[in-house]
Amino acid sequence: MNTARFEFEGSLQVFTGQPEVEKSFHLNPSAKDLVESCGVPHVEVFGLMVNGRENPLSYNVSGGDSLMVIPKEIIDGSNYPDNIRPVDEMPEWFVADVHLGKLARLLRLTGIDTLYNNSASDPEIVKNAVQENRAVLTRDVGLLKHGKLSYGHWLRSTDPDEQLSDVIRYFNLSSKLSPFSRCMSCNGHLKSVEKADVEAELPPRVQKSFEEFMQCDQCGKIYWKGSHYDKLVDKVREIKGTL
Repeated sequence: MNTARFEFEGSLQVFTGQPEVEKSFHLNPSAKDLVESCGVPHVEVFGLMVNGRENPLSYNVSGGDSLMVIPKEIIDGSNYPDNIRPVDEMPEWFVADVHLGKLARLLRLTGIDTLYNNSASDPEIVKNAVQENRAVLTRDVGLLKHGKLSYGHWLRSTDPDEQLSDVIRYFNLSSKLSPFSRCMSCNGHLKSVEKADVEAELPPRVQKSFEEFMQCDQCGKIYWKGSHYDKLVDKVREIKGTL
């Protein structure tokens, strides 16, 4: 039986509950397998140092090795290497798991491309992420350990507003926000339309009171600047104020 010492930096300690873990193992397992056996999903790891040298997660661990496992926030603004997954290549589009419907709507409100289906299975979520180079957003640590995933994030909070701020900061999206450009229901793009083109679909009171309209190019939902719009404007202002 061999042993190796793992030092988990920064936010990775939320998964392990402690900064250092000693692991016992047979043969020469990969660093990825041992890191995940400590509770840390590989997509949360951005740098790995083994005995003071950069190494990939595929590195085969030997007895007596000392491994430093580094999260994104320590890579940012430091000299640590992002040798596992480059920080500057993180995706700007997402797939949210079935429990994150409110977060998905908020992300779409800010213009962030977010897939969401409340009946999607884990394999379907992984398939969408891999095929479209999306990052998975979830509260399920096990989902993030799927070997095919390159990017993902475990949301520390259960509050949708806090989750949104977390995603925007973690994926460096502050300059990418484009409020009211996506449909909150289906993620389609919103386009300006002439009133005459959608008038037949509008409630009578809306026909009388509004002249400017947007329509989703996927599901056809129509938007106008009613009382709900003012509330959404306040929500966007609140979101930006937390960044």
